Amino acid sequence: MALIEGQVSVRDLVMGRGTQYKVLEFNPWARTARADQAGARAWNHGSWSGVEWATEVAVPLRVQVLGTDAASWMALHQDLSAAFRPVGESTLDVELRWMLGGVEYVMFGRPRMVEPEASMLGTGLVYTKAAFVALDPFIYAGAETVVTALGLPTFTGGLTIPPAATLNTNDGFEVDTAGWFASGGTLARSTAQAMEGAASGLATPDGVAATGVYGISSADAPAVTEGRSYRWTAWVYSPNGWSAMRPVIRWLDGTGTQVTQVEGADVDVPAGVWTRLRLSATAPAGAVSASGRVWQRLTPTAADVFYIDGARFVDDAAAGLTVPFTVDGVAADGFVVITNSGKAETGLFLRIDGPVPSPSVTLVRADGSFQRLTFDLELTTGQWLDVDTANRVVLLNGTTSRRGQTSGDWPILPPGTHTLQWSSPNYNDVATLSGSFRSAWH
Repeated sequence: MALIEGQVSVRDLVMGRGTQYKVLEFNPWARTARADQAGARAWNHGSWSGVEWATEVAVPLRVQVLGTDAASWMALHQDLSAAFRPVGESTLDVELRWMLGGVEYVMFGRPRMVEPEASMLGTGLVYTKAAFVALDPFIYAGAETVVTALGLPTFTGGLTIPPAATLNTNDGFEVDTAGWFASGGTLARSTAQAMEGAASGLATPDGVAATGVYGISSADAPAVTEGRSYRWTAWVYSPNGWSAMRPVIRWLDGTGTQVTQVEGADVDVPAGVWTRLRLSATAPAGAVSASGRVWQRLTPTAADVFYIDGARFVDDAAAGLTVPFTVDGVAADGFVVITNSGKAETGLFLRIDGPVPSPSVTLVRADGSFQRLTFDLELTTGQWLDVDTANRVVLLNGTTSRRGQTSGDWPILPPGTHTLQWSSPNYNDVATLSGSFRSAWH
């Protein structure tokens, strides 16, 4: 039943205003902290600091039972004792509710004691001490906020502008090294390192000459247009590090003879870090095709190998346009804006109804950060998941744990307004996400 201002309830017993239980003392706001990993500092002043947590809250309650005689008091006392009885084998918490300032609040825990003062027993007006221990120390809104069923998201509109087309072939060495040649060493396909895909080109110096992995061979040099801007980029990986990697573009005429070449600045490539080389240049008069190169200068030894991947020669004429970029479409369904009106973070109780494979739930916070939880399973028609994000519980059809098939971050709702959304690799118009939460206070 709904409470009115000044009333307190435990289980189904209502106390306070308008009842035969006058509330004299009630304090659910006292707080203490538990300091873990703390202790006195040996041979020094003070103590070490550690993590700290709010402890369970003992809520004192003192009432006057308003009986008219011993018999009526006994009946009222039995109702009070029943409300504060132990839970026995039940694992469910008991609710302690109260109404204050027009808002109903609730805490969850266990009743602990009922102690009447027997000196007034004959009058029927007996003062009684009781206590409730809130095992969860937070105060919650009495009414849940319900998240109505959300279908999987659909999108309308939107546009993705792809990257500029790669003019050379075999930019990733996924199959072989066709279209490439090396000078001052050898070039081979390798799967030991890869920036993109599963393979890269392995350049091994001969220890005599400066090694250059020369981008596209003359037979595969892409056509260029005089006066247009082109860009040569390549990812390089040096296990030992190398201080002088240089991108180079060779401009060729109709016979494959070099017209001129443009060299970029030396790039210091840290050991074990994929580093991108970039060079843009305008095709000069007489240029018909071009070839990209990477130079490893300063006479490396045979042990100074490096890898090359994602080596691309592209038309850079659309100056000022950075690609790829996306013009977002409009999402329909699949998300809802939710508000925690309290001052403390609170968990979410979610339900996912199938059929749906590998569903993900994401809480996008107001500051742009997000927490995403993914379930590595497929729900068939008639199956569902119950998810308690605060206690990290996942149950299939309300009985079987599936926590081991989750990955990511458990969504916890902070104070304020945020967005809850969900998705799946496969769309259907039957699967839904629903749930609830309570605003929370310290």
